[in-house]
Amino acid sequence: MRWERRYRDLSARLPRLAATARPTLCGLTACVDAYLPLHRAWPGLAADRLLASEFTPMLSPGLADSIGGVRQPADLLRLPIIDATDVCWTQWLAAAGVPAEGFEDRPGSRTRVQLYEGKAAIAGQGVALLAPAFFADELAEGRLIQPFDLVCDDGDAYWLVYPEARRNTPKIAAFRRWVLGEAAPGAGQPA
Repeated sequence: MRWERRYRDLSARLPRLAATARPTLCGLTACVDAYLPLHRAWPGLAADRLLASEFTPMLSPGLADSIGGVRQPADLLRLPIIDATDVCWTQWLAAAGVPAEGFEDRPGSRTRVQLYEGKAAIAGQGVALLAPAFFADELAEGRLIQPFDLVCDDGDAYWLVYPEARRNTPKIAAFRRWVLGEAAPGAGQPA
């Protein structure tokens, strides 16, 4: 994922910054300086909206080739699906005009973590419902394909959350500038 690689560069310059995309049991203020959740309900903490929760099916070129290509949305039903229980699949299939009755009963893996689902899709293990903003490099490099232009939005968003009282500490301020720049439209894309 583009952010994962670029964060490694920033974290080398800020080795004491503890940022996560998953909560920890010890709490945000005790162990983690910043948190990147999908939802905003974080009373007492500052939050900056990063980007909409957009999603679309993606898969490896080899998996698509295994059925002679993916030409229409219904072709996806002929392939293994990564986390068919995700309600966003039903939303995307409905928007694409594909009946989804019984879809969530299909066998498949379930991680609910974009990074893992993206890696499984790259490995040819199935079709994953992924955020295009997180997988721009993999799409550009041809490791993943997005067979259809249809991208859905569930009305949610990804946020940067941190303690308001520590907003101006150097490490949080630097991370905030970086992540807001990465989330800006066109960030990381060639000019």
